[in-house]
Amino acid sequence: MKFFLAIIFSLLQVLPLLAQNVEIKGYINGFEQGSTIRIIKKADVFSGWDTTIAQQQIVNSNKFDLKFNISYPVYATLAINLKKTSIFISPGNKMTFKIFLDTATQNKSVFDQTEMEIKEISPLPKLNSDLIAYNKMYNAFLMHNFRKVFQYHEKQTVILFTKQINEKFGHISSNYLKNYIKYTVASLKRGARMMTDQQFLLKYFINKPVLYHNESYGDMFHNFFNSYFKRNIKSPVNPQILAQVIPRRNYYLLDKIFEKDSLLKINARVRQLSEMLVLNNYFYNDSFDRKDIEILLQQIKRESKFIENRKVANHYLKKLLNLQPGTHAPEFILPDINGNEISLKSFYGKFVLLVFYKDNCPACEFQMNGLKNLQDNLGNELQPVVIMKGKDITQLEKFLVANNVSWPVLLLGNQWMLLEKYRIKIFPSYILINPNGTIGLIPAPFQEDHAVDKIRLYMNQYKKIK
Repeated sequence: MKFFLAIIFSLLQVLPLLAQNVEIKGYINGFEQGSTIRIIKKADVFSGWDTTIAQQQIVNSNKFDLKFNISYPVYATLAINLKKTSIFISPGNKMTFKIFLDTATQNKSVFDQTEMEIKEISPLPKLNSDLIAYNKMYNAFLMHNFRKVFQYHEKQTVILFTKQINEKFGHISSNYLKNYIKYTVASLKRGARMMTDQQFLLKYFINKPVLYHNESYGDMFHNFFNSYFKRNIKSPVNPQILAQVIPRRNYYLLDKIFEKDSLLKINARVRQLSEMLVLNNYFYNDSFDRKDIEILLQQIKRESKFIENRKVANHYLKKLLNLQPGTHAPEFILPDINGNEISLKSFYGKFVLLVFYKDNCPACEFQMNGLKNLQDNLGNELQPVVIMKGKDITQLEKFLVANNVSWPVLLLGNQWMLLEKYRIKIFPSYILINPNGTIGLIPAPFQEDHAVDKIRLYMNQYKKIK
């Protein structure tokens, strides 16, 4: 009987729910024609890999109508070009919005811009309104009690808040919201040190359903395991041991290390998710070889006995390898200032310095002299290619003519997605592309001291390897 129940429990964690239709429509105000509206969601709450589930280009109208299917409630991102805001979507939702561009910040860097203003025209579904009400209550509590909980560890403060939550939301029927509340409150209990790490692990993770698409579960998982192995002094999982095991590129050996934790030993699914989180964290640590970590994640992707964990491993790989040196640079075909269509492939065989430039950008104009100096020192081996956001090319043309240079100037137009594909946040930005169309240096050194020497050194090393 216990064996039968274990099988049922396992199946419940991986069986997909029936997808239901969702429709999000409305009007946009202040955005130019040709703008693209998208709905983006996390592929899972562990890897953080974004995936676009619906998109539409706004042509000759200010209306949009997005239809798609989802199987579970999800916090998503509604994006128009590069402007984004968060929305909550449930299966079966039909919502109408009016969206306004904040024109006061549109010429600032992405870091300085504010979210779009979004107004609901149709009444929000009950789950959405309940979630908004809970988040307001939770955020107000944090604003007034953060120090009490996380600095002074006042348990009674959390106990009283938990009672208030139960009184207001104890009647809800949505499993998603129940779990969302459960794991946000868990973060408060952890902050107030109401239980040991081992007690916390048992109560919230070990032999409990893994919620691959519940944001508060994912947040709590990251927060807990990012500190669990550090706080547990006797933990077998530590940088010294991992530095010995990861280079061996054998997932079985890695798993044996994590299995030495007595609680993780009894839950292979959660253990494996914690292993992937640790591998993700060490990917950016210069003491570890990224290829070693990639190979271990590839093994999990192929061999995990948990279907959902295989998907998570795949999502981690997509995120970690995106724009990594040696991976293919995102392709593009853009018109130049004469109307000729130019692709990235047009420059294969040369090192290409992509320069993302914006009109009416004093910093961009100031750095053009530095770009000319860079090419003067590196000669014909380096081909600058300017990708320009905006329509006013007057200043750039004056510079090109005055300095007798003929760099290709490509117009971004409404191909906003290219900026996201290359993770462009500020202007100007520089990326070095190898002669075979792969990423070389991102970002490429430019204004710093010895930029010429560093790029020349990289180019020479590349040619030796090839």
